[in-house]
Amino acid sequence: TLGQGLQTSTYIWEVIFSIALAILGLILFALLIGNMQ
Repeated sequence: TLGQGLQTSTYIWEVIFSIALAILGLILFALLIGNMQ
């Protein structure tokens, strides 16, 4: 049960990290397009 809890926690942090990375990428992309215009 302890291993399962750890796995779930790791999975949640993985999801949070992925979402944060995606948002950061979108912001950088928007800034790049804004600078081009």
